[in-house]
Amino acid sequence: MSLAYTDAEIDQMFKALQAENDALKEEIKQLKQESEATIQEQLVPARQNNQTQISSVKRSLEKQQSALKINGFLTAGASKADPAVYDQNIDISDDITFDTDTIVGLQTSFQLSPKSDVTVQMVARAADNWELEAEWAFLRYNLTDDLSFRAGRLRLPLYLFSESLDVGFSYPWVRPPNEVYALPIKNYEGIDLLYTASTGDWIHQLQVFAGNDNDDNFDTSNFFGGNITSSSGPWTYRISAFKFDIEFSKFAGFEPTENIEDGGTYYTLAGMYDDGNWLAITEISTYKTDQTTVFRDTDSGYVTLGKHMGKFMPHFTYGKSYTTNEPKDDPVDILLGQFINFTGTSYAAGLRYNLTENTSAKLEWTHYTDMDGTGGIWNGLRFDELNGSSGPEDIDNIDIYSIVLDVVF
Repeated sequence: MSLAYTDAEIDQMFKALQAENDALKEEIKQLKQESEATIQEQLVPARQNNQTQISSVKRSLEKQQSALKINGFLTAGASKADPAVYDQNIDISDDITFDTDTIVGLQTSFQLSPKSDVTVQMVARAADNWELEAEWAFLRYNLTDDLSFRAGRLRLPLYLFSESLDVGFSYPWVRPPNEVYALPIKNYEGIDLLYTASTGDWIHQLQVFAGNDNDDNFDTSNFFGGNITSSSGPWTYRISAFKFDIEFSKFAGFEPTENIEDGGTYYTLAGMYDDGNWLAITEISTYKTDQTTVFRDTDSGYVTLGKHMGKFMPHFTYGKSYTTNEPKDDPVDILLGQFINFTGTSYAAGLRYNLTENTSAKLEWTHYTDMDGTGGIWNGLRFDELNGSSGPEDIDNIDIYSIVLDVVF
């Protein structure tokens, strides 16, 4: 048996094998393409489905992020009084204290729908041992583009700076002048309506409200009021009225044998001019009591003048407050009345320095005088005498020194 092949035969055999090999390669290539096509057909819907889910989650997160707004503020400060003073809103020691003005707050707003949102503001104060409190907690519904309704816990809208009372960065002083910002009621549970309109270059906002504010020492009723704020360019004006009845179970440490009823009407008129060069602010308040058992008819006011000088703003404030009626013949009224009637004048000099767009530092000295032995607006001095401690008769002057750092974020 011969195993020898000619070159032609060998060449023919190689060509046959090559043809067979090429055919196998083509078949494998075709099978591979068909397999990849099948796999791709199976993968594409899965990928598309995953992409759709991812896009949906992403859009949902972006929508929630745009609907959620978080802001905060912080005031850290030190103060000292000579002599020590206090009232229903503030307590300043004759030693340097860091508690009086130190406060931190966080506000969140969430858009529920194109017409409604929820706002919550939580605040903690060093003076209250950092107890967390809800200063705002309300639902807003926009009835129209110009009219909105709110319900929940709201700020009592009496003063020019009521809305930002806790945000020290929003005003020039270390704290608003307490001749006017004296009412212990700051918040209430209830409702309000806000209507915005314009006339020429002026924008007007009308606000009406009703509710109540109850405390361990008092309950309120017939609680309602309203205000109008108008602004144009550097000018802002505001007029407010507030009516309420109040029943005390305890007042300034004094516990009567039966609850004391009082109440009245509070009126304020305010104006502000700020053109970026000069700042002028004034507020006047008048309180008319219904029964004069605890409260007295009181007239109060202040004027502030400041000058913008780059990042600095020096300012000066003059304040005055006094009662205008005498106690009645009622024994409780006579007992309380001799400690509640007062008069006083204040002078304040301050300096604000804007460290950044959202941070300011303030220095302030306030001098209280012309108190005629009444203790002026510092009713704590009178209440001490009511409770058997030394009274304000020998106090002719009071000085308060303060330094604070205000931040918004």
